[in-house]
Amino acid sequence: MNSGTSVYGTGPERQRQRATAAHSTVELAGQSSSEMWSGFRVARRARPRDLECFTEDEALIIRCSHDGYTRLPSKHIVTRTWEFRKNRMDVRDWFSGRGVSALAHFHLHPDITAVFSKEGVHLSDKEDIDVYVECDGGHISIAEGTYHPEFGVSLKNKKIEIAPSDEYMSMIFYWGSANI
Repeated sequence: MNSGTSVYGTGPERQRQRATAAHSTVELAGQSSSEMWSGFRVARRARPRDLECFTEDEALIIRCSHDGYTRLPSKHIVTRTWEFRKNRMDVRDWFSGRGVSALAHFHLHPDITAVFSKEGVHLSDKEDIDVYVECDGGHISIAEGTYHPEFGVSLKNKKIEIAPSDEYMSMIFYWGSANI
């Protein structure tokens, strides 16, 4: 999920909630993928490209890139692939080129708890639903965040952050009897 919106206007909280880091995606060089200013203005916005959706080996695969960071000197293209299987979802991110810091954000609903376990990160909710998250190609951490389900509401939540070790990283979410 994304962190939502609780305020309008031109202040720093509005800008934080609009930023790339407030969404479940990859942020490069500490920058948002689109330039935002004022309360509702956007320039040089990220544009999706090369969308693919297909099935392969009993998996649904969706892949798309965007050009939101081509305005930076490094001219990076960011690509994300989602691969859905019966009890598993793989999310793979990569960006062209080297030499840029990156951080992937995955915001969790406030009802979800996140703790480190031998499998990686263990996610659970009030219904005893368990999901495990593993990371390949980066360092995984759990951070504090906020979720804004409606205007004027701000709830504390957790988010998973991945700092990639190179230009590629993968997160594997699995549940039930999924085998890694």
